[in-house]
Amino acid sequence: MKLAYKCMIIILSTVICSPLTYAGISISNMSLNIYPAQKKWKDFRVYNTGETVAYVEVNPTFFKQPGEKDPGRIENIKNPMELGLLISPGKFAIPPGRSQVVRVAALKTTDPIDRVYSLVVKPVRGELTPVHTEDGNSHGQVSVIVAYSVGTIIRPLNPNPQLSIQRSGKKVTLSNVGNTAVEVNTIEQCSNKECQKLPKTFFLYVGNKAEFEAPKAAPVKVTAQSGSTPLVMTSN
Repeated sequence: MKLAYKCMIIILSTVICSPLTYAGISISNMSLNIYPAQKKWKDFRVYNTGETVAYVEVNPTFFKQPGEKDPGRIENIKNPMELGLLISPGKFAIPPGRSQVVRVAALKTTDPIDRVYSLVVKPVRGELTPVHTEDGNSHGQVSVIVAYSVGTIIRPLNPNPQLSIQRSGKKVTLSNVGNTAVEVNTIEQCSNKECQKLPKTFFLYVGNKAEFEAPKAAPVKVTAQSGSTPLVMTSN
């Protein structure tokens, strides 16, 4: 599972027929990396791009097993100490054309591996769009809410990114055997002075494994990074 650095659209049916203008929002960061040994918090900014006041809330989800088929989602944790994360403010109003800084602070910083979260930033209300039938008449409205999911990682105090790469014929297996997440940027295979890049970019959380088939039964070169730490390795 790659944590959602993405925009989500939530559609809710409604029968309210009075007009309502949606205060659109945008955000400055789609991901946050917190290194407690350096600084225990990161900030991001929420902008009101609409014409009315935007009422916004930030809802966190903790993943016990990020990247796995069952990521172990834990939601609706109200106690920041239990969550391991303090979001301030968690609910706020932004006037048109203004912005709000949101601080995300790590409260649990001694875990031996990453703590991985998703912070869903969304307006409390969406834009009401009329729903028309075949006769052209309006019979209700649909509320469209645009939400953003900010992938957040609290790195361990001593991050040690490590990748293991194994090849058997054309089959290549990449494993994250370190204690922190790694982003694989490029995979390249060179044979007879000709190089071919594989269209593979993905995130590997601690303990995650990725398997893929290379074009040829030849070594592949992987370029990755963990935060600002680069990783370059070549298979057998």
